[in-house]
Amino acid sequence: MRRKPSFIISVKRRLADIRETAKLETQFYRRKLVLRLHSIFNLATSIAIGETKQLRVGGKFECISAKERQMWAHVAAHVAEVIGKLSSSYDEKDFKEDLIELERQIDEIRQAQLRRNKEGDHPIATSPADANSGAAEPNHS
Repeated sequence: MRRKPSFIISVKRRLADIRETAKLETQFYRRKLVLRLHSIFNLATSIAIGETKQLRVGGKFECISAKERQMWAHVAAHVAEVIGKLSSSYDEKDFKEDLIELERQIDEIRQAQLRRNKEGDHPIATSPADANSGAAEPNHS
């Protein structure tokens, strides 16, 4: 007749099962977050290197200033840093702090755009084709 495992062994097996389930779910969640962050990285990089020529500001498309491109480069760099952290581990508190910092950077860009609009300082496109192409509208999903 086969002996039943002890209570301790049974609990340890359950804990191991929970640990494995949590590990798999965390990996799935991290992968999902990395994919979302990667789309933000691509957008920020596109703006920073000049592939995107205009952004919608206050209901109309505006050319992007050199200062704003620099700010977007900082956003892209920070997103890359967050992706790197997420790829190795996931600490919810650190991740939330990173998101707060990214939101602060985006708010800073928005304020710069609004100040520029208020002052009437509108960067001009380098050619007529630039004014009509390369416009982007960030996806807020």
